[in-house]
Amino acid sequence: MLILVSMDGVKIVGKEQIFKSFYLRHFRAVVGFCYSYTKSQPQALDMAQEAFCRLWQNWSPDYTVRNAQAFIYITAKNLCLNHLRHSKFKLEESETVEEELISEQTLLEEIIRQEAIEAVRQAVASLSGRKLQIVRLALEGHTNPEIAEKLGISLNTVKSAKKEAYAILGKYLGNEYLMLLVLEVLEKYSHF
Repeated sequence: MLILVSMDGVKIVGKEQIFKSFYLRHFRAVVGFCYSYTKSQPQALDMAQEAFCRLWQNWSPDYTVRNAQAFIYITAKNLCLNHLRHSKFKLEESETVEEELISEQTLLEEIIRQEAIEAVRQAVASLSGRKLQIVRLALEGHTNPEIAEKLGISLNTVKSAKKEAYAILGKYLGNEYLMLLVLEVLEKYSHF
């Protein structure tokens, strides 16, 4: 039987509650996963929603979180493949994309990436006030002096709040996720 534990340690029981918690925890990651293949936000949202509808229809009380994750990502992958097959791509382009999608390593890497991004989003959302503003601006690529100017605060205040925020994120996420956050930011802004 699947029993989820919320971030604050509360056990969640009951099909609707469990599904809702699973949906809220994984929906954006599944949308990101679909988007990485379709490059269309509306299509990615539709496919993610359809994948969750199918999970709901096939829900079993014996599912573990891993069973549900496997089901949702396999379903999303299949929906992506079907979309690409039926889209207006040239046959050769469709086959190339399909070969990439079928790669289990590619699939696993994208699942891990999307789940990590969602964990970071949730951790950042747990920050409040000035720390949240500063971290969001930093993730957008702003430098400390730019953040200070934009918020009308001193550079030392930015540095201090950033240090405190990253300490909170480190506790919330663990060092592995914090490194993923740094790598994601570096990759996103490496063209500068």
